[in-house]
Amino acid sequence: MLQTRKQFVRGLLLLCCCWSSLHPGCSVRAYNVTFIVCMSYTSLAYSYDYYGPAIDMALRDLNARHSGVIAFQKVNLSPPEIHSCPQLDGKILSLVTDYLFTNETGIRQWSDPDNLNVIIGNGCSDSLRYIGDLARDLNLPVITSGGSGSVLVNNQRFPTMLRLLPYQQSDLVRTLILFMKKFQWQDVSLLCDRNPGLGNFFTLACEGFRDGFLNYGGFNPPNYFPFNTATTTRYDEYLKSAALTSRIFVIVAHGNKTRDIMIEAHRLGMTNGDYVYITTYPLEHPLYGQYRWQVFDDDDDIAKEAFRSLYFVSTRPVRGPDYARFEAELKYRAFFDYNFTYAPDERVSAFTAFQHTVVTLTGEIVRETLSETGQIHNGTKVMEKVFGQRRVKSVTGDFDLFNADRVLYIYVIVGMEHHRHTFREYYEYDTVNRTLLSVENSSITWAGDRASAPPNKPFCDFDGSAERCDTSKQITIGIIVGLVAAAAGILLPGFYLVRKIKQNGDLDNDNRWYVPLDDIVLNTAAASVTTQGSLKTQHRSFAHGSHNSRSEISTVRSQTRTHGTSNNSMTRNAHVARYKDKLVWMRKIVLAHKFSPTRPQELLIKKLKRIHNINIAHFYGMAPHEVELTILCEVVPRGSLSDVMNSDTIKFDIALKNSIINDLTNGMVYLHDSQIGYHGDLSCLTCLMDGRFVLKIAYFRLDFLPYVTPDFLEGDRDYYAFIAFPPEQLRGPVSQIYRGSKEGDVYSYAHVIAQVSTELEPFEKEMTDNNFTAKDILDRVMQNSIIPMRPKLPSNSESCPPLLVDLIEKCWRDKPADRPTFRAVESILKEIPGFKTDRNFVDSLFQRMAAYAEELETRINIATAGLMEEKKKSEELLFQVLPKHLAMALTQGKKIDPELFDSVTIGFTALANFSDIAIASSPMEIVNLLNDLYSMFDATLELYDVYKVETISDSYMIASGIPVRNGEEHSRQIAKVALELVKESASFRIRHRPTDVLQIKVGFHQGKCAAGIVGMKMPRYCLFGDTINTASRMTSFGLALKIQISTAAMEHLKRFNEFRFQLRGLVEIKGKGLQKCYWLLQDHEQEVAEDLEVENIAPP
Repeated sequence: MLQTRKQFVRGLLLLCCCWSSLHPGCSVRAYNVTFIVCMSYTSLAYSYDYYGPAIDMALRDLNARHSGVIAFQKVNLSPPEIHSCPQLDGKILSLVTDYLFTNETGIRQWSDPDNLNVIIGNGCSDSLRYIGDLARDLNLPVITSGGSGSVLVNNQRFPTMLRLLPYQQSDLVRTLILFMKKFQWQDVSLLCDRNPGLGNFFTLACEGFRDGFLNYGGFNPPNYFPFNTATTTRYDEYLKSAALTSRIFVIVAHGNKTRDIMIEAHRLGMTNGDYVYITTYPLEHPLYGQYRWQVFDDDDDIAKEAFRSLYFVSTRPVRGPDYARFEAELKYRAFFDYNFTYAPDERVSAFTAFQHTVVTLTGEIVRETLSETGQIHNGTKVMEKVFGQRRVKSVTGDFDLFNADRVLYIYVIVGMEHHRHTFREYYEYDTVNRTLLSVENSSITWAGDRASAPPNKPFCDFDGSAERCDTSKQITIGIIVGLVAAAAGILLPGFYLVRKIKQNGDLDNDNRWYVPLDDIVLNTAAASVTTQGSLKTQHRSFAHGSHNSRSEISTVRSQTRTHGTSNNSMTRNAHVARYKDKLVWMRKIVLAHKFSPTRPQELLIKKLKRIHNINIAHFYGMAPHEVELTILCEVVPRGSLSDVMNSDTIKFDIALKNSIINDLTNGMVYLHDSQIGYHGDLSCLTCLMDGRFVLKIAYFRLDFLPYVTPDFLEGDRDYYAFIAFPPEQLRGPVSQIYRGSKEGDVYSYAHVIAQVSTELEPFEKEMTDNNFTAKDILDRVMQNSIIPMRPKLPSNSESCPPLLVDLIEKCWRDKPADRPTFRAVESILKEIPGFKTDRNFVDSLFQRMAAYAEELETRINIATAGLMEEKKKSEELLFQVLPKHLAMALTQGKKIDPELFDSVTIGFTALANFSDIAIASSPMEIVNLLNDLYSMFDATLELYDVYKVETISDSYMIASGIPVRNGEEHSRQIAKVALELVKESASFRIRHRPTDVLQIKVGFHQGKCAAGIVGMKMPRYCLFGDTINTASRMTSFGLALKIQISTAAMEHLKRFNEFRFQLRGLVEIKGKGLQKCYWLLQDHEQEVAEDLEVENIAPP
């Protein structure tokens, strides 16, 4: 039915074309499909440099198949200055919308019902979410072969998006899990590379493995060791720490860094067979490094031995029969159209191949939609047809659209064959039955020549505490228990009695909390130099007069802070003093009457002095005198939190804000769990900052002190001093306003972290925007309204994320019982990204130092980027001229001795009709011809283990088995290349003579050869020996579009049992006499029987 409908539509189109020739007013409708590309230019696998050629090839094929019906085109909106996903995430929406709604061409395409815009997504997950939402609203298809995250799987949110990924992370995880379960390994350590410059591949892989160990039964929670390979080189510390709890290490890191880790493990003696190392290498890409032991440096031998303990969870791609041709053409187009060169050993990524697939699939679906409905403007309809497809044809092979991972990639466990030092597959994951299958004729030989796999734990456990290793354990335990019980029965009553006597003695005779005023010595120099900011903060007094809101905020920000009552503020005077050879803060409080503490009050003050916590300022004691009370506490160089926030010299960034909130939370948790119970006066003024930016809570309000009661009714008080007080204290009797509570601390805590996050004083925005006074604000806070008066918080900002806003709103709820405890606050903070409440000040300091070092390193890298880029270009150019390992040796000043190779294969190509073409062409045309031809040959050579020796005029010389030996493989590699070159040359088109066909002839020979570096100026890697001469003669005496090989080459190839030959006969070859030669046949060539005869062929 569908085929009949297609034929009917084609007939209508043809009839319209014929009619238009008679009637000019009638014309065929022209349909256009525009693929909008917006990507980054980066080294990641999903950059425009990689995707661009694949998209071009797909559009070329679509236009060739559907010419005259639909025109497929591409619009590139990728900005050259974008080099990362975060940069692209911030601009992609504006780039696409500007094109669709402000660009004249874009508007025309958008509004024309005969046009369809298709957005090609990139690999940046956030960008895909933004574009997916936009495309849903505009009814535009989005296609991509990248992106990660569970959100993108939501088809209801993104109904017009098609994501076709080359492999599934979940199957990679299952392969690892099954491999470990096979050998009953339960304790594992994860060493994860968190280098942000490598994209999110390693991060997602590590998280996937960690979730797998947690979710699949049979494993203990893994030990997690994250590190940044951009800044870390001390891998020995991670290995030593991991070895304390596991013998199995999963390494998720850059390939080169994985080699460094294995070398370090060998140096620590951890590759003797007792440990197993597993890494992942699912896709080939230069960004992920080279997972190989041999890089031709001094550590090759160590790495070779260490890699015996390393196993890979990897993938084996299933490629279609045309993939090699596709790969060669794509590299060719990348070089000429995009000025982008693939690395010598780099393969075309599966992501790139899939980008070609999704563009082709979408184009074909659009054509089918047009045939069935007569219109193409509906993106939803197009995507419905896409999701209705089952089998898809692709350069990677045919596959099921919704089970692509089961066909395109096979998940395998790879390890080293110890006697050959090469890698092979040992296990294969069955994605249908989800089982791990052994590869035929494969058996792992474990490192250290172990007969079986290493056990999960050492014989005596990791710390030697296994019961089987201690025969006297029960006797020892019995003796110890008896001695401890006897000692406890004697000593515990004595301890209790001594403690009681000592406690009473402390209170009655020592009075440790009491400090005589004569022991306090003022230190004016320290006050003026060390704590200038703090003195300003701690001197609190009330301002009288104006209640103008703007002046009040200005006073709060720039002048003396106020927080107390008129005559008895918590601190009338604040000075730095010296007490018992220690610098202390001395603060005076004016009380309502003389203070004489009772015994319980003295005991509480003593407990306050005994508090030792990194986030609580140490209390040294107090000195009562008449109606004044002097309090001594720890000196803090940076003053109060308010001083730090208002400082022009301190960068109040997100890291510092998060550290402050963490410290404040830790201190309040400790305080509320202690016998002190609560603070009672928490604010930015009672939070102090030491020289290391560690927050310390100070100046607890003790309820038993006789504070002077404020009077709100007189109207001349500084109302702003009470603006962050809990509403229940404001609504109560004035005499109880200073009586704190745990719930009141939580309310005040909310105001402090809101002030830290927004960098605004409490209610500052409400006072400035509405011209409210502090009294106006207090009146509204004290009201029992349904929606209580609170500071307005930003809806979403980097320093105040939604989860933190939700926590603040919970903490300042109007009813005290509805507020969370600080233990609950601590748990909530742990769920907010960027907060880790169990971090101490050393961790914070190290983190800040590491951030500074990283910033400094970034600056240095930027400053030297140009030099390193030029150095890299020079090295790449040198590697193109000489073999890599020899070039590296030359740059290191090492002597290069010539080598003799016992068995290699040498090949030549030449053009049979080169003389005719050269006579009819200009010199520049000849140069362009050879450049195009040899560039195509070079791209083909990258797919094989073949070395390009040199080119002279139309002669192209290649070799295999040299400069790197490859056993008996060399003849097969040359044969495959020869067959491919003849096939490619048949379709090669000469730019200036498109109707001419190149007639290439190929010949090769197998034998011995010597090689070495010749010359110091413009050095060359040259080959010597009769093998080269014989191979050259095979080409010279060959025929066009034929591959002639010697008897030695034919005999060497016969062992592979995969090539077909035809005897040419005995050929009289100049300088060699009679030689029996053979033709190497293409798959489509028929063997022709020939009589054995002598051919006298003169050289051309």
